[in-house]
Amino acid sequence: MSTSDFCSRVLITSVLLSAIAYGQGERATVTGAVNDSSGSIVVNADVSIRNVATNVVAKTKTNNAGIYYLPSLPPGRYELRAESQGFRPAVVSDIPLGAGFTATFNLTLEVGALTEAISVQASAVQLQAQTSGLGSVVCPHETFRRCHCSAATPCNSYRCYPA
Repeated sequence: MSTSDFCSRVLITSVLLSAIAYGQGERATVTGAVNDSSGSIVVNADVSIRNVATNVVAKTKTNNAGIYYLPSLPPGRYELRAESQGFRPAVVSDIPLGAGFTATFNLTLEVGALTEAISVQASAVQLQAQTSGLGSVVCPHETFRRCHCSAATPCNSYRCYPA
């Protein structure tokens, strides 16, 4: 394998890996469990989260352990809702989610009609206790503007790509 082939492969691999890493860091995740008022798990409950600014909704169902998982949410303010047949929906509003943030909300469904709802307002400040990393939103174009390296050859250009 020639040096230029090797450098080209390193460059392509670096670009692909940095794109994957960048996509993971700019999104948030919401997870938790859904139980009834006696503490029993609620299997197959409908869980949705709505971005308040865009009205985009992501939906999932709880698994056999009553756990739900909503990944890849853009930063913003959200409203979380869980509901199941025979229970009043549980709603958590004003949830701030930042880049790389994982929030856990364990929800309790009360027996009642679907037309009634239990609302809870999230606290404005939440700790990121599940991960040790720091999240931030970085414009990829800014990274290239600040790059002062010479990309004359494929071997040198890998230095200009964000890691």
